[in-house]
Amino acid sequence: MLILAFDTSTFQGSAGWVLIKDDTGDNQVEAFAKISAPAKPGHAETLLHRLGVILETGGHEMKDVDLVVFGIGPGTFTGLRIGISTAKGIAASCGASIKGVPTLEAIALGAGVDGLVAPLLDAGRGEIYAAMYRVSHKAGLLTCTMISDERVISPSRFSDLTSGISREEPVYLTGSGAQKYREDLADMGVILPLQTIAPDAYLLALRGLELFKSDGPDDPMTLEPNYIRKPDAKLPIRNRQ
Repeated sequence: MLILAFDTSTFQGSAGWVLIKDDTGDNQVEAFAKISAPAKPGHAETLLHRLGVILETGGHEMKDVDLVVFGIGPGTFTGLRIGISTAKGIAASCGASIKGVPTLEAIALGAGVDGLVAPLLDAGRGEIYAAMYRVSHKAGLLTCTMISDERVISPSRFSDLTSGISREEPVYLTGSGAQKYREDLADMGVILPLQTIAPDAYLLALRGLELFKSDGPDDPMTLEPNYIRKPDAKLPIRNRQ
């Protein structure tokens, strides 16, 4: 099985592929490749090109893809629309299945630490998209369990996520929101390096495969991005006569 994974939720784009051995039932990885780079001038101009380039590194083509995994949000409105439109387009043209993975969960998986991880994305308007997960590496398995649900809050309200959690247990903060508001959040936990600002395409692919096997593929006809907050842009209201 060839899995193509990408994320367009942030201004740092990521893309990659993972080849799973079909004759094993334990998701054994045969080969993979991944890249992460700023989406300049934008995801619309860079995503398809990068997907083609990364597939070529393994001698693959878009028609070879069996499963498309992508970050479903939260994140930038335009980025999410481009991501889901691209996933649906590949599904329609190549016959691949698609599976969306929560962006915050994917970032938590890539934090590289065990324990409580709070992925924080810059949401604009002085707010952050936030959630809390418990991440664990045991027996070679990487697991991520939600502790506090996704929400959009101001950095000053971050303590709402940690209510009921022992103060003796460290909380690791990661993502663009942690970097932007590091002074406001300095006393809230351990701020991880900038490298965790966007989902890791390799881990995104594996998590998408897990969800695909447990829940089945997403329906391209009904699937929508997870905005959490309504987009700023709205259609004009027509005057009724």
